[in-house]
Amino acid sequence: MSKENDILVYGTGRRRLEPNNKFWDVYFDPIYKSGLKNYIHLERPRNASHYSPIQTEDFKYIDLILYGSQIPLKLGLEKPTIPNNVNKELIEIKEKIKNEFGVNVNIKTLVRDNLHLRKTRHFLFNKLLRRINPKVLIIECSYGKETLIEVSKSLNIPVIELQHGIITKHHLGYSYKNATKRMFPDYLLVWGDYWKESAEIPLPDDRVISTGYPYLDYKKEEHNNINTRKQVVFISQDTIGEELSELAVSLSQYDNFDYKIVYKLHPKEYQKWKGKYPNLLRADLRVVGGDGPGIYKLLAESSIQIGVYSTALFEGIAFGLDTYVYKISGWRSIEELVNNGPAQVISSPKQVLSLIGQSNKNEKSIHIFKNNGVKNTIEEINRIKNGGSTYDNTK
Repeated sequence: MSKENDILVYGTGRRRLEPNNKFWDVYFDPIYKSGLKNYIHLERPRNASHYSPIQTEDFKYIDLILYGSQIPLKLGLEKPTIPNNVNKELIEIKEKIKNEFGVNVNIKTLVRDNLHLRKTRHFLFNKLLRRINPKVLIIECSYGKETLIEVSKSLNIPVIELQHGIITKHHLGYSYKNATKRMFPDYLLVWGDYWKESAEIPLPDDRVISTGYPYLDYKKEEHNNINTRKQVVFISQDTIGEELSELAVSLSQYDNFDYKIVYKLHPKEYQKWKGKYPNLLRADLRVVGGDGPGIYKLLAESSIQIGVYSTALFEGIAFGLDTYVYKISGWRSIEELVNNGPAQVISSPKQVLSLIGQSNKNEKSIHIFKNNGVKNTIEEINRIKNGGSTYDNTK
């Protein structure tokens, strides 16, 4: 690292190609572009490579730490020891998993390997943070980054997490009803007040702060001149695509349904949908994959969206779409969107027909995404940078 920086950002490694033909880190580039200063962005590899060209200007690759820390593990150097009392607990966990799910999991090896990586990465991250000497560390998706958080806290550097996806009471990364998590960020910046109430987050209320979603603000502005049409967009996912595609096909067969139907595939479905969902090929609808319009254009031009538990359903609400949640396996992960939000649950195409025109939008919808996300996020980061503190949630 060539210099000290006030703000250290640990990027996502996952980027999207934007209209300027550069790959954007969707969580951080919108705030960089809008004026966040004196940062250094640590760029993670994605499938052992890096995107190019990227929008981010001040960045460094983090491959040396992520890959270099694997060497002692692979060579079996300085293996960590597991105390007898902990080893006994691991055996009990292994037996419970076997009894409940009928599979053998070598818990002891998993724990030892992770402790091995932690030891090496702790040393390397400590060197890195001391060299950069930031006033604050910003991450997205805190689970999986516990060692980095541990080092940052030990150096009295506050850690901020930006919300990256759905938070629910079922999410093991955020919901701690009868427990807590030591290596959790010191601040969590969420998209809106809705998310503060969606799980028992292991932080005081004043450290869970509604700021908005900067990237969504950019996308809404980019598509604000698109006219809405009588169109239903189905938001698919690899895990529920077979059932959701059948609903789309069934709906397309109703003669009195005068909406165009678009079936938006998830990236994981692009290469295999024709084999998995052959009925879509024969249905009166349009299937959109990687070579079609992006999800935000589809949301901007549609009036209704149907899905199960995709984050895009929440984004569609921000675009003003009537929202129907298909009642199949997994839907309960966002049931609060039905119970306390603007979505309605459906279980058949006939229900879709009966609900059209009966919008369930209410004041709760404005709490999902706070307005002025870019401005709010930058202001909050600067406030914490200049006067924030670490937090010990075990006391």
